[in-house]
Amino acid sequence: MVSMSSTLKFTRKAFLAGCAGLSVVMAGSALAKPEFSNKELRIGTTQEFENLNPLIANMVVSNYALAMVNRSELVFLDENNQWQPLAAERIPTLENGDVVKYKDGDTEKMKVTWRIRPEAVWGDGKPITGKDYKFMWEAALSEKVSIPSKDEFDAVVSIDVDPKNPKIFVQNYSRVKWDYFKQRWYALPQHLEASVFKKFGDQVEGYDRNTKYTTQPTLKGLYSGPYRISEIKLGSHIEMVRNEKWWGKTKPTLEKLLIRVIPNSGTLESNLVSGNIDMLMSVGMSLDQALQFEERVKKEKHPFRVNYIDGLVFEHIDLNLDNPLLADRRTRQALLYAIDREALTKALFQGKQKVAKHFIHPTDPWYSDDKKSIQTYSYSPRKARRLLAAVGFKKGKDGILELNGKPFKMTFMTTAGNKIRENVQVFIKNQLAQVGIALEIKNQPAKVYFGETTSKRKFEAMALYAWSSAPETDPSQGYHSRSIPTKENSWSGTNYMGWKNPTVDKAIEALNRSFDLSERQGYAKTILSEYTKDLPSLPLYYRAKIVVLPKGIAGVTPTSTQYSKAYHVERWKFTTDRMSKK
Repeated sequence: MVSMSSTLKFTRKAFLAGCAGLSVVMAGSALAKPEFSNKELRIGTTQEFENLNPLIANMVVSNYALAMVNRSELVFLDENNQWQPLAAERIPTLENGDVVKYKDGDTEKMKVTWRIRPEAVWGDGKPITGKDYKFMWEAALSEKVSIPSKDEFDAVVSIDVDPKNPKIFVQNYSRVKWDYFKQRWYALPQHLEASVFKKFGDQVEGYDRNTKYTTQPTLKGLYSGPYRISEIKLGSHIEMVRNEKWWGKTKPTLEKLLIRVIPNSGTLESNLVSGNIDMLMSVGMSLDQALQFEERVKKEKHPFRVNYIDGLVFEHIDLNLDNPLLADRRTRQALLYAIDREALTKALFQGKQKVAKHFIHPTDPWYSDDKKSIQTYSYSPRKARRLLAAVGFKKGKDGILELNGKPFKMTFMTTAGNKIRENVQVFIKNQLAQVGIALEIKNQPAKVYFGETTSKRKFEAMALYAWSSAPETDPSQGYHSRSIPTKENSWSGTNYMGWKNPTVDKAIEALNRSFDLSERQGYAKTILSEYTKDLPSLPLYYRAKIVVLPKGIAGVTPTSTQYSKAYHVERWKFTTDRMSKK
């Protein structure tokens, strides 16, 4: 039994039972027996996808699908968290001569030479060349195109394509950037997309709406992976078949892939047991549901195995800093003091998900928990009340705090149908009520929530979701002030909080110039120090990744990051063509 406050005690079972309408209902066992075949693999997810244009795609499921159909990315992070060349023949380095640093006056700049694999082609047989990367870069820099971040592109001032060998191109950087090889540089097929950009590129989000990835998504030439899109229906499914022009060494065994969107996680499980889907990607089953499902699998002998991966996934609540109620950082600190995150993880996850001190995972080389510089927040309603009183909040007649006569009432949003997040919302709503803060839960379908509400900063106060990252991820996209999405920058960037901190901006810029790990760790500590004091978002926990696989499938290697999970899809296969549950 864990104490929520001095007046409220609960158990995990009692808490879940109290979340009326939010508990997961298990499907009955009298269902069709799952059957697996190399003719088709059906993958389930609760998250919708928005666009498969690699420049624009931002949602996890979109990038998951892209790994199956688009291998034009220069490098990728493999299942061992090591960077490997993909469309590139090799990773440019100072040692192999493909990276050259030089002085231009007082500014240190650099040139990076990339060599594309000779065999790399689009699905229509056209070669992938430096012109495709140059076109992508030009589109990315357009103020009319909405992309997650322009930072990785605006450091490049020009691109030179070798006229004798278009498979070779040079990026000319305006500044030294240590992670040049980690930037997600996909190619765009300029022979198909350049005309669209020319026609619609001068309109705000004109290219976004009219890209052939949206208007003609089954065109073979849009894809370069082991699979290509054969059918797509927003909100429903993505169907993929083997790419006849796949240039990789390993030819895929599975004839067809189907990603099905089932927004409700309880319904997703029912479809898994009944045989309508064969496996779950990590955006699908919560840890709490996975624990129950694993027990069910053992009891009813279903042909699945549940994998728990210590993922680099940061579950948190973004705060809209334009909201007057949240403008004072003492208020934000009080919010975190008022939430018993240890009790939350014990109640909902049996303590299997670690409470997050900040947005960098303990396995990351940049992680720090130095108590001299990192501010931590153990559960303390008393400290929360003191901070709120210091800001000027006073208790109203109904018990809700008020600031200058305005009640401390806020909307709390997340993805509709995600049961674990809805349970988290109920937990936090109950806790904040203990210190006089009223929350109204107002959730949306993932497509709207990520495609409009968060990306355009339309949430009024609190937005719950997660970031999935790789080790040593450039924090510019989420925390530099230039990454605040606005209408003027076509809603580019993911600093949804609207956080502006000059010290952080300078540290991020210095970090990105340094080729020395110890220096980068020092800059990262500065960023974390400011983050934990300012709290533009509330860190909750590092999320374990759940992958449910059918027994008998080979070649699938669950990874700690979403980045590389499907980059070896061509190795996936069932060991026998048909594996019925016995």
